[in-house]
Amino acid sequence: MLTACETDLNQKEEQNRKSEVTEFVFNSEWHLTELNGDSISEPGTSQSVPTVRFDESENRFYGRGGCNQYGGGFELDTETGEVEFSQIAATKMACPDMDLENQYFSMLDEVERMEHSSQILKFYNNSGETIAKFEFMEN
Repeated sequence: MLTACETDLNQKEEQNRKSEVTEFVFNSEWHLTELNGDSISEPGTSQSVPTVRFDESENRFYGRGGCNQYGGGFELDTETGEVEFSQIAATKMACPDMDLENQYFSMLDEVERMEHSSQILKFYNNSGETIAKFEFMEN
């Protein structure tokens, strides 16, 4: 019986950990630090580093692409980290340099899975390669 109690306790601890991780991912703004293996720094123009935020209650995600605001729907399997983004839409403002934003929006179409550890959020493609890395930013 002691083993069964330990197993139940371990399962409960694992569920609590997953709940805390999920809550942290959903209640945070994430700033892009790496895209397709390249480090991202704060642009020197009026643009900003791309961000993402997830709204669990609405199954929506949104953020800034650098110049334009964007958003869409998502489905997340919290057990495997598999994620599917859908209905992505963005404003259409023209900015001097749209390269980073265009690469960022293209990357969103490739995301198959995401993973969170400490204050880092990573997106992976279907080959298991890290295609984007974000850092938690306090609001």
